[in-house]
Amino acid sequence: PPESWTGTAGSQTLSGGEYGFLHEYLPLESPVTRAELTLPEGSRCCDVYAFGEGELPDWVQQWQPPLADADLLVLPTHADDEHLFFGGTMPYYAGELGKKVQVVYFTNHWAEPYRPHELLDGLWHCGITNYPYIAYFKPNLCRSLRAQYDTWSEVQFVRHVSRIVRIYKPDVLVTHSVGGEGGDGGHMACADAAKRSVHTAMDDKYDVGYGVKLYGNWQLKKLYLHNQDDNMITLDYNQPLDFFGGKTAMEVAQEAYAMQSYQRKSVPQLRTDGFYNGAVYGLAYSNVGEDTVGGDMFENLED
Repeated sequence: PPESWTGTAGSQTLSGGEYGFLHEYLPLESPVTRAELTLPEGSRCCDVYAFGEGELPDWVQQWQPPLADADLLVLPTHADDEHLFFGGTMPYYAGELGKKVQVVYFTNHWAEPYRPHELLDGLWHCGITNYPYIAYFKPNLCRSLRAQYDTWSEVQFVRHVSRIVRIYKPDVLVTHSVGGEGGDGGHMACADAAKRSVHTAMDDKYDVGYGVKLYGNWQLKKLYLHNQDDNMITLDYNQPLDFFGGKTAMEVAQEAYAMQSYQRKSVPQLRTDGFYNGAVYGLAYSNVGEDTVGGDMFENLED
């Protein structure tokens, strides 16, 4: 992620890097024929695109800072998980319904420089406009929750998830299955820590110096776990969405997943069978009542 940088465009002064965005858009006050960017030592610039007057192409990413009060918080462990296991959740809720959706990844992929760029491309394509948060845990595959916690530190991970809940203050949180979608320990850790955050994020005595003092407590209203059998709902990702010109949420998710080159080596396209079914979730916690109608994570929540 870049540090703050400066530049000039004609008589205009440019500045960027305030939020560490990998992809940043800078509108100019007036047309210029020359622009110069000055980056901090050690920084790299991958691409620069310049546009004339008129409407910007849809793919130009105009990121906003992360949310302070999310409607929906999506917690994938790794890049690509957001498409593989949560299917059309983002296109449907962020794009079509206009919900405030924040995405948080618990592992980073800075050692694979192309993956963070593809991550951003996929999110933007799904209608996400608030920049994702990417934590500091390194990806390493473990096949049990205990082994994953021994690697990452159970205390640090559970505390971090609690802080995330306090920072973004979501009404609804959705994350992986307890079984880890095929036995991935990182997925198991997300599910376990999310379930515990229902209580830890409301505990004045938990993470006092950092979490409570800086962000206060926060009570989730609903927690959904992917592919959980209890209190299950199935979302309809096959209905046409006006926001995406009549494409379905699943079609948009497929297009976003096609932008990710790493995972497609083993899973060429999104699957909808078994633990890959991104339309099935179980209500693991609710303080607004059980789902009775089904088909909507925001059932029983007022607009």
